[in-house]
Formats: sequence, C-alpha cells, structure tokens
Amino acid sequence: MSATTPNHTTAMHQATAALSRAGVHFQQPSGFQIKVGSFSFYPTKGTIFRDGEMQARSERGLPAFLRILRDTGHADADDKPVKPVDDPDAFIVKRLDEDDDFATE
Repeated sequence: MSATTPNHTTAMHQATAALSRAGVHFQQPSGFQIKVGSFSFYPTKGTIFRDGEMQARSERGLPAFLRILRDTGHADADDKPVKPVDDPDAFIVKRLDEDDDFATE
C-alpha cells in the first residue's frame, strides 16, 4: 500500500468515531461503507452517495458528509456541534482508551 493510499480500516475507524461524537445513528453494511438514512459514505475515498442517485455527490470527505447529515437532520446538533469537523485532526483516532474503545484527542 502506498503512503498516499488511505488504509480502509483506519479511515473507517476515524469516520465512525466522528459520527458517534456528532450523535449520528449509522449502520456499517461492509468494511468500506457507512449508511445513514438514504446516504452512503465510503471513508477511504470520501465519496458520498444518496439512494437513487447514479453517481457520487460532488461533496467529498468526512466534513462534507457530516455537514450533509446535519443539514438533513441526521446529526444531533443539540448534543455536540458538527462544526469542529472542519478540522479533521479533531476527529482522527489517536489511541484506544482504557476500555479499548477508540478515542480522539
């Protein structure tokens, strides 16, 4: 794997940690896909699809996905603000906490 190719496992962990922090209820149908309502997100490539659309949306990446979810009412805006995802480092998984759950710093 090239240094510029994201590891799908790391990308998935980062995305699921960010979604959990944003209060988003999601499913993970495969090791490559996250499903929230009618939206599918593929963390490794950052592509976002909506059911029924023939191609990926022009917006890409985790911050864009979280903004779409907030705008469509899928993110719990009252629990934690979604705005901090504009800084990807805020959601990158840094370590496992003492309960072996993924944590961010």
